[in-house]
Amino acid sequence: MRLFALVLSTFFTTLCWNLKSQDYVAPLDIPLVLSGNFGEIRGNHFHTGLDIKTQGRSGLSVKSIAKGSVARVKVSAYGYGNALYINHPDGKTSVYAHLSEFHPEIEKWVKEQQYKKESFEIDLFPPAGKFSFEAGEEIAKSGNSGSSGGPHLHFEIRDTKTEEPINPQKFGFKIDDTVQPSVYGLSLYALNDNSHVNQKAYDNFSMGGTYGNYALKPGESITAHGEIGIAVHSIDRYNAANNKCGVYKLTLNIDGVSVYQATFDRLNFATNRYINAHIDYNSYKRYKKHYHRLFKVENNRLNIYNTLVKNGVIACNKDQLIKCEVLVEDFMGNKSVLLFDINAEAKPYLRVKSAKPGDQWVNCTRPFEWKSENASVSIPENCLYFSDDLNFSAGEINGFPSIAIADAYTAAQTAFTINLKIPDSLASNLHDKIYLGKVAANGRVYADNPGKVVNGWFIAQNREFGEYSMLIDTITPNIKPIGFWNGKELRNGNTIRFRIDDSGSGINSYRLSIDDNWALGTYDYRRKSVEYVFDATRVKAGDHKLKMEVTDKVGNVELYEATFKSY
Repeated sequence: MRLFALVLSTFFTTLCWNLKSQDYVAPLDIPLVLSGNFGEIRGNHFHTGLDIKTQGRSGLSVKSIAKGSVARVKVSAYGYGNALYINHPDGKTSVYAHLSEFHPEIEKWVKEQQYKKESFEIDLFPPAGKFSFEAGEEIAKSGNSGSSGGPHLHFEIRDTKTEEPINPQKFGFKIDDTVQPSVYGLSLYALNDNSHVNQKAYDNFSMGGTYGNYALKPGESITAHGEIGIAVHSIDRYNAANNKCGVYKLTLNIDGVSVYQATFDRLNFATNRYINAHIDYNSYKRYKKHYHRLFKVENNRLNIYNTLVKNGVIACNKDQLIKCEVLVEDFMGNKSVLLFDINAEAKPYLRVKSAKPGDQWVNCTRPFEWKSENASVSIPENCLYFSDDLNFSAGEINGFPSIAIADAYTAAQTAFTINLKIPDSLASNLHDKIYLGKVAANGRVYADNPGKVVNGWFIAQNREFGEYSMLIDTITPNIKPIGFWNGKELRNGNTIRFRIDDSGSGINSYRLSIDDNWALGTYDYRRKSVEYVFDATRVKAGDHKLKMEVTDKVGNVELYEATFKSY
């Protein structure tokens, strides 16, 4: 009887879930065509929503997907740009990002708060019920704000309680997809010094086959010994667009038994950077290839794995033929199959490790420090995703000490600390003008993080391995008015712009004021511009003084002043 009640309860829960999903309306009136999907591989994170194309333009009506109340409004020059968060009665939150403008009532309130806090960038949490909408009611206009590469709507659904993003395709939105995922490559890794793949530490294969059925190319074979890991390079596409999107489910079967399965139903912002443990970071960083590891490395805290037998590691310790099947699926159930064999050998093959000068074994579970006379680095525990040999060296660039920490193709989860000794020849009044510089492959040093000076050492933090040195910035930022000049006449609604730029450490802050009162200037970092729309309700008619003050990341300040008349 209890079992029957449990089955009945599960049935009704599933039924209610499906009914709820059908209650959601689309956030746009146009057909939903995706340029990005949930779980797609991005730099240092999985994509947590759907990127919906807006026909190459801004200003489309964005609708609330269900009845709800605005829980958060955020304005930022970066990231999501102008973003709106709506809580719904079913325990979900919908998110709409890169907007050009909010609903007029919200827009007015946001502007009031910006003036109150004297900040363009703002993160607001209105009281529940202050702004409420019905399903299908317009809440904003689509746009291209923040770190957007072109006009589109970034759309998410989150669990309100946990704030975890949920795959929006689970909620019944109509998105045409009959295209099978594509499998482009297969990689195999020897996971310790006693293992090998074709007598190497690593081997890679491009795929033969198409239309959902893949295999090794004729004449290719795999021989291995010891513990082996597998990764596949795969992407998905939708019917109406050719954009490279992410796959939904990956399964590895060994001799007919499932040993690994990952599914992109739900993500967590706290662990999202562990994407770098899930993918082959080296291949992504070098070639933008989307290799999913079908095994779990030491420091991987993602919760996307449904099946994980011995972490997906394949044991090739006796003479046998191991049959491998990789299934790659998209959300609509379109499936591709990769079949291949591994010729396992009981006899090991002694690989010769090619150690480099400066190689150090770093245990990912313990803190590590490397020092030279003029440079050092401290790497905390669990910064690396797996224990590895890393290369360290110190040198000098343009008279300043430099340090090479592993390379740009090694991933870091948390920040590590870089220490560089300040040359005695550098005047003390320049110490507060030092900032970290990252050395590119061509040897040029580019602006990176600011830091601090302690007892003759410059100290900074970073989460990207590579080579670093110091730079000095004594040059003030540049301010160039566009469409504005001293003595100009302004009327309500007139727009003026300033191009602000910094050739050294980069822009840290700006302040636009009229008669020493803060004025709302909208910052666009891509265009390096601040835009101000003259508001006659805040500035009386007459003669006025305008100031634009820009500060860079080491405290250099530039000031532009002018007068204007208003009517």
